[in-house]
Amino acid sequence: MYRSIALVLVLIGVRPAVAAPPDPKYAAIDAARAALVSALDRGDAAALTELLDATPVEVKDLWFDTKACRKKWKQASLTTKTAPAFVACMKGLSVSAVGLNVYYGPGVGLTVKLEYVDGKAVLRRLSGDPVAIDPALPTVAAKRFVAQRTEGQDIALDQAARDELVAAGDTGVVIKACVDAKGTVTSRGLLPKVAAKGPTATAVRTGLGGWKLTPFQVRGKPFGACAMLVVK
Repeated sequence: MYRSIALVLVLIGVRPAVAAPPDPKYAAIDAARAALVSALDRGDAAALTELLDATPVEVKDLWFDTKACRKKWKQASLTTKTAPAFVACMKGLSVSAVGLNVYYGPGVGLTVKLEYVDGKAVLRRLSGDPVAIDPALPTVAAKRFVAQRTEGQDIALDQAARDELVAAGDTGVVIKACVDAKGTVTSRGLLPKVAAKGPTATAVRTGLGGWKLTPFQVRGKPFGACAMLVVK
């Protein structure tokens, strides 16, 4: 039956649709991303340099668990010469990918930019979150942070807190929350800015005061982390 339909379409001048061949650009970029994750996770500088060309890679706002690495790679250029130093800082931080997203450490996002140049995918930029609640601690997604919670309830805002936020020009509050290596959670600040002893700040202190989190892990040891939590 299908052969007959195809024959009729040809006879009346309509050709069956033929799928376009896959674009080699995207296949190359996907393969390069996987190679990058593998190289960084294994600490393989030689494999990393395979993804570089003569153009230095922009490295910006990356978190590391040592002060020396944070300082060196806060804003720097990655080249074949500096690749060994970069992978040395990254090695042991468990680099992985979920779909197109790359993560390292306890779930820190790593933004990767690759370009297709002369038939090859090359690395152009590696960047992290420019907003660091605590430079010494990794910033993770709110969902990842809350998933570590073992005690406590969701933070609830009463009417007085809602009224205070409306007066401040908002309908919710962003909590700069951090957990230490023992699982204790504290607030490092609120957005919008509200009175330190007002209803919103009181609700946040009360809520976080009952929280306990399983500490995050960095290089196999308990470690703190921070996140931006939104409460409405």
